[in-house]
Amino acid sequence: MLQELASNTATLQTQANLEKKAESVFGPTPTAEAAVTAVDTAKLIDHETNAILKKRVIGKEDVDIAAMIQKLGNSDWVRQGRGFYDVNDGTCPFCQQCTTEAFAQSLTEYFDETFVADSKAIDDLATDYATDAARLQQQLTANIAAPTKFRTPDIPD
Repeated sequence: MLQELASNTATLQTQANLEKKAESVFGPTPTAEAAVTAVDTAKLIDHETNAILKKRVIGKEDVDIAAMIQKLGNSDWVRQGRGFYDVNDGTCPFCQQCTTEAFAQSLTEYFDETFVADSKAIDDLATDYATDAARLQQQLTANIAAPTKFRTPDIPD
């Protein structure tokens, strides 16, 4: 001890400071913190880059009523009315006039299978996006609600 006293040039610490440092080593066992769950946004990004979003979904352009529908820009309106037309026994739901078989055929051709398939693809994409966005929101909410000492404090609104 006398030799250590003579050769040690370190700054002397107070007993309180030494006890505080010893507490971190010999004190209570630290608790394990739960890991923050990684949030996967890949599905949403995939939805946002879906090829159907780059495609113009319009009816067949070589049908006689196509030019009028395109000029008026009311394809969606005509498509919605078509459902009423089908149940209205060939009477136009808009003007209440009887139509010809040629008009019915033109509507069918304008809204062909490609149009229907593409419209369904867009509807399915919207549903899938909403589902995956809700799932992501739940993951974020769970991460925020999970207690952890590693997350920064809440930022005020």
